[in-house]
Amino acid sequence: MKLFNKYFSKFGNSIYILFNSVLDRGIFFILYVFLAHSVSKTEYGFIITVFAFTNILQGIFDLGLPFYIQREIAGGTNFSAQINSILYIKLISLFLYVPVPIIYFALSSDVNIILVIIISIINFCWGISAIFNAVFYGSNTYKESSIYLLISRTILIITFLILIFTNTSTEILLLSFVLSFLVQLKFFKTHLKNRGMILFKDKIKISLISKELKSSIPMGLGVIFVLIYDRADILILQKVSGLEIVAFYAVAYSLYRSMQVFITMVLIPKYTAFSKSFSSERALNRNEVIHTLLFLIAVGCIIITILNIFPNILIRIFYTSSYLPSGRILKYLAWGFGGVLLNNYTGVILNSIRKEKIPAVSTGIGAFINVILNIILILKMGVWGAVITTVITEYFVFILQLSMLLYYKKKNILFLN
Repeated sequence: MKLFNKYFSKFGNSIYILFNSVLDRGIFFILYVFLAHSVSKTEYGFIITVFAFTNILQGIFDLGLPFYIQREIAGGTNFSAQINSILYIKLISLFLYVPVPIIYFALSSDVNIILVIIISIINFCWGISAIFNAVFYGSNTYKESSIYLLISRTILIITFLILIFTNTSTEILLLSFVLSFLVQLKFFKTHLKNRGMILFKDKIKISLISKELKSSIPMGLGVIFVLIYDRADILILQKVSGLEIVAFYAVAYSLYRSMQVFITMVLIPKYTAFSKSFSSERALNRNEVIHTLLFLIAVGCIIITILNIFPNILIRIFYTSSYLPSGRILKYLAWGFGGVLLNNYTGVILNSIRKEKIPAVSTGIGAFINVILNIILILKMGVWGAVITTVITEYFVFILQLSMLLYYKKKNILFLN
């Protein structure tokens, strides 16, 4: 118990991060489970494909801004003008973002374009929400972010349940997510106003936007590449194996991804702490880095064990026995969890010490290899090619980033003595 308390005490704000991540991921997980039960496997596969495509697209238009603003605020930067220019960037990008999925999916026949538009807007709103949370996390106001998120998502859950019992269409059901994000925006504006900041009061400053993008885009590239190798398998599977196979794979992948909230709960507050430490000391604390790593490894071992022992039980509980083929997929996907955990951690450290170009390059190489391997292996092995590629990619990116961290450690610019 003393050993547990020793490590757990280092993550005081993690409970709020865990709450936020579980709440948001849980709601989307519930949505996917509900759709898996209420629509055909083909339609479910199409919805998952649209979410996958627009997730990648949103990552491109995110431009690394959430990571940038969190790091700058943690380092002591006055963010009053910055947050306004960042939101201007996001609003302008909306008009470039929405037409892309419409054009992409309109090339196929019998496509529900309205559904494509709604899902696209949901993912765009998700990007705005990430900026809100980054502001709170960077300024160590974790509790407030959880309160505002809880209220907005409670409204979503109530609306969602009402719509389910009235047998509404899938399109209207998904619109309730947009409503929740608008409520969150209102709370965010009120919070900033109470701190003397008015959103959209300042005019657009090109020089400030240019400065922000110059630093944020390398971090954004890393996120984009991660999203590409995180979603490319679904898009390739859809073309090669069909929507029903996508549905089985997506069920396993959603459970695999949902476990990653335990990584997020640790790394988000550590990103703030590491950024603050490097801004003031130009180095990180050796003990804090090592203790965080040990805690993450312990969590990773527990998660991999659970997913290997109980895959079919988890599938039955959430998706019923009709998706049991997903259990075997989940069992083997679980081995990629260690790679996800480790490369996320090395990425956080590199971004904290202002070496954001390295995660961008390493994940870019990983994304390239992932796409090539997915095309080759999915053509030969089907869904198992996607599983193997996912596991290989996660560890490959970690090895690249670890090699660079060891280089900086050797140069005595990573740890405090």
